[in-house]
Amino acid sequence: MGRSYRLAIIALGLTLFAFQGHSQEAEEPTLESQPIAEEGQPESAPEGEEIATPEQQDSLPLVPAIQGVETAIRDLVAAQNQEEDPAHIQRQKDDLDAQERMALWAKWMFFAAVGSVFLTGLGVLLIWRTLYHTKRAVAQAAIASDAAMKAVAEARKSNRITVASAKESRRIGHTQTRAYVSVSECFIRFLPDGLPPNFNIDFKNTGQSPAYDLRGRMGWAYWNKDRLDEISLDHIGIKPWAGVIGSGGVLNRLIVPTSGEEWRTCEAAVNRGTHVVVVFGELTYEDISRKGRRTLKFRLFLPTLRRSPDLNEVDLFYCEQGNDGD
Repeated sequence: MGRSYRLAIIALGLTLFAFQGHSQEAEEPTLESQPIAEEGQPESAPEGEEIATPEQQDSLPLVPAIQGVETAIRDLVAAQNQEEDPAHIQRQKDDLDAQERMALWAKWMFFAAVGSVFLTGLGVLLIWRTLYHTKRAVAQAAIASDAAMKAVAEARKSNRITVASAKESRRIGHTQTRAYVSVSECFIRFLPDGLPPNFNIDFKNTGQSPAYDLRGRMGWAYWNKDRLDEISLDHIGIKPWAGVIGSGGVLNRLIVPTSGEEWRTCEAAVNRGTHVVVVFGELTYEDISRKGRRTLKFRLFLPTLRRSPDLNEVDLFYCEQGNDGD
């Protein structure tokens, strides 16, 4: 049996089912809508209207049903013809292939989305690891910076110590190699025939370099022994002294009283015990350190002039004050 026959049978069945249902619906309102005639009076139709016979009333609901069946049959035949059309079949196949391809692409897109999620998660993990290691690197850099600052501070401290050590080494070197001039010996030499004595002063350089550009002043006096600190050099001018005192060398200088009368007056005052003989002076010089001129101040005294006849030289003693040297 062909497909068209199956469709016709289905349409006929649907028509009969619709006709039966429509007949039952048409009878119920007809009975309910008819008025009940009084006994002995026949029913009459309104004026101008003809009363339909029972055959006509039964055929009225069948027309729409038949029209619906015809429409359904035409639709089914058109659908069948359309389904049997090769172009339509090809379009359906193409649609099916397109749907299958879309389903395949949807599957691959799902896998791609899963892979994208995985790669995104991996990227987030790598970024987190990068930030973590960056944070650690920053912390280590801060520690290294602190260590570098401490090292710089230590280097500065060491540099200051080195500079101070160098200065001290230079100072020690200058101290060890500079000239040191001092009074090594001072004595009075008595002369025969009543001549006034003279004072001999030896200046010795005990340093490791020579003393040069010597300038000095010195003198002698008989002075009250209780006022030795009042002795002054202001009345004596400074004069250049020729010569250079080499390392270990000695320079001798003499002081001679101006006259015999002056010396006899000095001798009388000293013998009374109220005065002493004083030799005093100042010496300046330069050395290789170039730190300016060095100064030597000296003050020596002789408490008495009494001596044995055979003693021609008597040493003088340093005073408690007035002796100073650079």
